[in-house]
Amino acid sequence: EAGRSGVPPPGLVLMRPPAMWGAWAPWQRRYEMAACWAEQDGLESKDVEGEARHRLVAPSYAAAQLSTAQLSERKAQLLEEWRKMERGVYVAALRGCALSELPADDELRSLQVPVLILAAHGDAEHPVEAAEDLAALIP
Repeated sequence: EAGRSGVPPPGLVLMRPPAMWGAWAPWQRRYEMAACWAEQDGLESKDVEGEARHRLVAPSYAAAQLSTAQLSERKAQLLEEWRKMERGVYVAALRGCALSELPADDELRSLQVPVLILAAHGDAEHPVEAAEDLAALIP
């Protein structure tokens, strides 16, 4: 499809497709709620900590079968990563996530440009399997 300039893009790079691809609406609401919590109460709030805990019980992490100790370690890592950001940057990132969704399957099937899909092993929220599923849709 032509971009804003009317010229088709030379290619497309899709990075880290999420495990929740196709079931986006609940996550979209969660990202917006988390942005509001961080905006109102900062990155030290109990709501932000609760958001980290919620992410770790998502089906993608459950499928990874992490031990309680591994989940606790991952939660601490998430919170540390989030807290390294300035509050405004973190809020903007969450709102960007809330607005970001892959196109519908029909649109993906109709792509007529080269597509590079990037994924990394060990990322429970963005598993390689999601990238493989996405690649199977694109001609």
